[in-house]
Parts: sequence; C-alpha cells; structure tokens
Amino acid sequence: MLASILDYALSTSGPSTGDGWQFFVAAVCLLIAPAILAGVFLVIWGCNAIIRHRSGGLPSVDEARDAADRRAALSGRSSRI
Repeated sequence: MLASILDYALSTSGPSTGDGWQFFVAAVCLLIAPAILAGVFLVIWGCNAIIRHRSGGLPSVDEARDAADRRAALSGRSSRI
C-alpha cells in the first residue's frame, strides 16, 4: 500500500495536473492532525497532573466515603443507599 502511495506521489507532476496538490494536502493533514491531537492530549494531561499535584491528589475511597457521610449527616439524610 505504501509503495502505491509513493508511486502515485512520484507520478504526479504537481500543480499542472492538480492531483499532486491534493496528495500533498492529504499527506499534510494525515501527518499534522495526529500531531495536533497528541499535543492537545499532552496539554490536558499536563494540566490535570499539575492540578492534582497542587490539590494534594485525589481523595482515597475511605476519605471520599467519610466526606459523603459528613455531608449526609449535616443534611439529615443517610449517605447509604
């Protein structure tokens, strides 16, 4: 498959046929789009890591349960279903 793509790319002579530009645009999109998505993923992951580090991390299951019990006791309801 890669050989046929390279053959097609080399057989076109650029802007005179129009096909060369379409191939170029498609190749750029196929190379740049994953790089942009990877960059966005890394930025989001990095921001989450910074937020978790500054906030002391996520609470454990027991801490979350205790907090839910305290909120339920303050509101007069039971947190247990």
